[in-house]
Amino acid sequence: MYGTNYLRPWSKPQVRPGAIYIGLGNVIRVVGVRWQHWHHYTAKGTGTLMINDCTPSCARGHYRRYHVWSLDLYRVRHHGNQPYYTRLGIHSRGHRTLTRVLGGTGPG
Repeated sequence: MYGTNYLRPWSKPQVRPGAIYIGLGNVIRVVGVRWQHWHHYTAKGTGTLMINDCTPSCARGHYRRYHVWSLDLYRVRHHGNQPYYTRLGIHSRGHRTLTRVLGGTGPG
């Protein structure tokens, strides 16, 4: 997983991260990630989706937890010689699917 350092997003690649932070400020994140597979073209796992309600503000908001049935990484591209996933799909019961374009999640 790339992008944990927003000033240098390609600086610290991770394979099979235990958490994925989406956007600035950790408003949306998936924690407790367990990977079923991690291949050259796709990765699949489960975890807990945490969404900050940002009420009254994001700094003082509360996190809501949702079980993630399926966490999918796909659409591999390359940064130099390093492959990375460019798409993240989060599927949770009773909620719409979240698909996110990533800056760089490396398959290894």
